[in-house]
Amino acid sequence: MVTAPVTARQYGVLAYPLILSSILTPLLSVTDTIVIGQTGDAAAIGGIALGAVFFNTIYWLFGFLKVSTTGFSAQASVHHDETSLQFALYRPVLLGLVIGLILIVCRAPLASAGLYLLAAPASLLSDVNTYIDYRIYGAPFVLIGYAVLGWLIGQGQVKQALMIQIVSNIINIVLDVIFVVGLDYGVAGVAAATLIAEVCTVFLALSFIVRQLIWKPTYRHLLFRLQDYRQFFSVNADLFIRTIFLLLVTGWFTRTGASFGPDILAANAILLQMQYVIAY
Repeated sequence: MVTAPVTARQYGVLAYPLILSSILTPLLSVTDTIVIGQTGDAAAIGGIALGAVFFNTIYWLFGFLKVSTTGFSAQASVHHDETSLQFALYRPVLLGLVIGLILIVCRAPLASAGLYLLAAPASLLSDVNTYIDYRIYGAPFVLIGYAVLGWLIGQGQVKQALMIQIVSNIINIVLDVIFVVGLDYGVAGVAAATLIAEVCTVFLALSFIVRQLIWKPTYRHLLFRLQDYRQFFSVNADLFIRTIFLLLVTGWFTRTGASFGPDILAANAILLQMQYVIAY
């Protein structure tokens, strides 16, 4: 069967929400930096900078949960394969949940290793640990959110994905202002605002797709079939390795800046947020 080519208008209708959605991705960290910057506390800005690099490093490693889910969802949608379409969501959601829970359980050794590699100055450790202690509980929600947003985008529902991220950013901005400017919670307020926004992202996304979900008794066996997960990881191996090398650059930059003290680290934090926006 020969299908008609995609017109420029059709391409644009899909592309512009996707571009805006990508730009919104780093704005949670940008908002955190802007709001905490109003306090004039360079140590707090530096602490959030290190915390943001810590989480960006972890979450970007698992960015394939969004990228590959987009591809699998699109393939299943084009072929009208309902079972594959459902499992294009269920499998990465299950992986995101499991990985996120492991990150929570391993929080202490992960934080120790991360702060050692980033050469966190002693003056920032209190703020960094506070930030990590709050945000780590958002790990399952962040990774599940990757899967759900990727699934929506793969089906061409990019406007829904864009709306979810817009609402999430609005929630984060409002809570940042309330917790930091209004209630003077400092770093803890910034971290709590981001955590709540991450949780809201998942529940909002699920509200968009709940009517599209199907569950059959036979799916229980298919959900835990190991060969499907081996295929999933083999497809994403190159992307995972590529991400590691990208993050090594960011980590090195932050570690080097930290060695010059909190003021330089804070300034570099702002530069990194600009870079994230440009990259996305």
